[in-house]
Amino acid sequence: MTARLTALFGLLWLLAGCTTPVKGLYQEESFSYPNVQRGGLGVGGVVNAVDPGAYWEPMQRVGYAEVLWRALRDETEGLPLTSALTLSEAIGEENWRALLDRYRAQGRLDPAGVALIGAHYHGARYLVLARLERNEVSREESDETKPQTEYDRKLKQEVETGRMERTRTRTTRRQLGASFQVLDLQNGGHTVWSGAIEKSASEQASKSDLYDPKRRLAETIIDGLLQGDPPEFPEPPSFDALVERLFTGFAENMPKAD
Repeated sequence: MTARLTALFGLLWLLAGCTTPVKGLYQEESFSYPNVQRGGLGVGGVVNAVDPGAYWEPMQRVGYAEVLWRALRDETEGLPLTSALTLSEAIGEENWRALLDRYRAQGRLDPAGVALIGAHYHGARYLVLARLERNEVSREESDETKPQTEYDRKLKQEVETGRMERTRTRTTRRQLGASFQVLDLQNGGHTVWSGAIEKSASEQASKSDLYDPKRRLAETIIDGLLQGDPPEFPEPPSFDALVERLFTGFAENMPKAD
């Protein structure tokens, strides 16, 4: 019995370790699985607040809100979910756009927005809002030189060939960050969950060349010239794929059944 319990606790620890960490996490006890199961969880919208020029068209907002809804659907079991279209239809598309514009600028839902939603929206007790706040692309170069090795069947091990291998690598990284809020519409739009999540991905391109350090200096210089330019920087990782990972990380932190 003790061994079984130890194995169970170990499995639970591993599963908990897989959950995406949340920066500045705030969660009230009332935001529990039974309450969400009874009241439902709705997607309010997703906005892009990375910089003043980062503006999403209405269809983009709908599309990314659907990505968030799908992440919640895939990561939560037994919780009733409603899409952002439900909110848009309840308060009117123009009001929904204006509400998201203010949320994008202020980082919170203002009292007028809360009152509008409270008067017309009855799709769910809890409402999720997501605000993209970081989208950074960086590039790095590295240069590594090490002895070349080959497998020797007689010795049954790797042996040095006497030549050197130079590998030049160029890496392009994208980092995304978003803040999330869950509002309790039965309590005046009070925030019951908030926090920020970050995800990153990188693409690499490498080029390796060989040279003989025992050759004369002039020959080595010529070899270096013949090796050509380092590889081009790869394109940044997909923005949309990283957004999906962000939303999945948020959904992983939603209340679970005991």
